[in-house]
Amino acid sequence: HLDLKFFLGLSICLMNDEHIKKSVWEGAVPISLNLSKDEVTTMQGPQPVFILASRLSYLPLVTSTIREHFASVAPAVVDEVWFDYKSVPLKWHYPVGVLFDLYSTQNNAGGHRPDLPWDLTLHFQGFPSSVLLRCPNDETVKQHYNNVLKEANYIKHGDGSKVNKLSLQEVTDMWEGLRMKEYERFFSVNRVLYAPADSLKHIPLRVCLPNQPFLQDLIPHKNQQGGDSTLVEILAYFLPELYGGSKGPSSTSTPASSSIAPSSPSSPSVTSSLTSSIISSYVSPSSPPRPDSDASSSSSSSSSFPSLSLSLAVPGNAPRVIIQGINPPLETPILWLSENMSHPDNFLYIIVRTD
Repeated sequence: HLDLKFFLGLSICLMNDEHIKKSVWEGAVPISLNLSKDEVTTMQGPQPVFILASRLSYLPLVTSTIREHFASVAPAVVDEVWFDYKSVPLKWHYPVGVLFDLYSTQNNAGGHRPDLPWDLTLHFQGFPSSVLLRCPNDETVKQHYNNVLKEANYIKHGDGSKVNKLSLQEVTDMWEGLRMKEYERFFSVNRVLYAPADSLKHIPLRVCLPNQPFLQDLIPHKNQQGGDSTLVEILAYFLPELYGGSKGPSSTSTPASSSIAPSSPSSPSVTSSLTSSIISSYVSPSSPPRPDSDASSSSSSSSSFPSLSLSLAVPGNAPRVIIQGINPPLETPILWLSENMSHPDNFLYIIVRTD
């Protein structure tokens, strides 16, 4: 976890703060991996494996070497390796830090400190194909990452030209930089994808709640008054029932009095992703299936974001908002968060928990 006091003590006027980016890059989650008791084939169960997993990586990448530890006690017939936390299957295509912020529980000492290490269960059988995407090898993770990166940059720039112009070596450097945790190798290329505020089309972001599809829409970094869109304005748009804002893309309709009017209303049952509508023309047809069923989004074409006067819809029961393991001030400009606390796939993941 990042140090919250350190974060709050920084001026949010310092865009692209390198110290913040490095702190985010170095973020890690201590994990305890145990083989499912139903799959132990010996009298004596194996000892757990402890790893320190990068928040920015993916479970298949950080656990690939530990499978051998359980091989001698695991079933002879292996379906596909997968993980759960308290019986919740974990989606490998979400970054580790996003999964941890979504599902980790708090300790009994009070406050919002999570129980550590994070106890995950490893499975070799019973793959829940109705819930999880198949991931037969690391190449599948790489293809998924590249597709999401393309989507994020299409949202930022309005087209895929910057990503498409990357050389094969640059694409390799981004992936290997992420996989091997090599900061300079990754950012030497990622800086090329940066969009200055005056040319930025929309903010690539996803609002995630436990056990629900993530919410996504085309979000500008300026509100209708010309000011910086803030985190609380974004939350009010996506989650009006929690933040007292106008009906957003998770609603079945938009009231006449609403200052936010998506171009086409959508409902929680609508799961069409931006991927299918704006980048299908240049995502490789041979790429692995995308988790489109995870996304609930509408294709708003607004160029500015409304400035709202907000109060929590449920006083005294405020949800927790988590980005990269911390609880940022709700008045933080969304552009600052996007530029400094996004994941390597260039998306900003905003976790909202009401527990």
